[in-house]
Amino acid sequence: MIDNDKREFAEIWGAAWAMYGKSVSPQLLSIAFEALRAYSIEEVRIGLTRHIQSPDTGQFFPKPADIIKHIDGNSKSKALIAWHKVDKAIRQIGAWTSVMFDDALIHKVISDMGGWCELCKVDDKEYPFRQKDFLTRYQSYLLRNDVGDYPRLLTGIADQQNHQKGFAMQRPIAVGETKEASQVYAKGLANFNSVPMKRISEKK
Repeated sequence: MIDNDKREFAEIWGAAWAMYGKSVSPQLLSIAFEALRAYSIEEVRIGLTRHIQSPDTGQFFPKPADIIKHIDGNSKSKALIAWHKVDKAIRQIGAWTSVMFDDALIHKVISDMGGWCELCKVDDKEYPFRQKDFLTRYQSYLLRNDVGDYPRLLTGIADQQNHQKGFAMQRPIAVGETKEASQVYAKGLANFNSVPMKRISEKK
């Protein structure tokens, strides 16, 4: 939202609170506006409507975090979406090839867990525990809104060996949307030179 949206925001936010028999002070209205500034006024309107309609949360007056949850989805659902990408890449690509995801937080979490190769080596018995570890770490970073430094590539076995021997790197595979994966790569730690990408589609 922009400053010109403040009047409309005050109207819809005030109307939503009025449904619960509450009024909004100018100070609280200003805080709510700043908390939601990253979203358009239409997105905020949609988020408010979804909150009011929700059988789980609709009985409570809305707060900015409620609206963000209804716009972006909650941290658990985002973590599950991220794990779906990781799980698919493990099964279709495996430890041998370097990968880059379209979500920097995936790079951060897998790096914390020991790296791509280590995650791909996990056996069926341990796999559910590693999944739970991934989800917990992902949600924790997401709730703190903290990505920080992360590797631009999740390095596969072949590239680890090539790097040690001074050979050229293989082409990494971009998992998910190629444009977003390229942005993740560009903003990550510069461990490798830029190389062409292949892509694995998220479509089944």
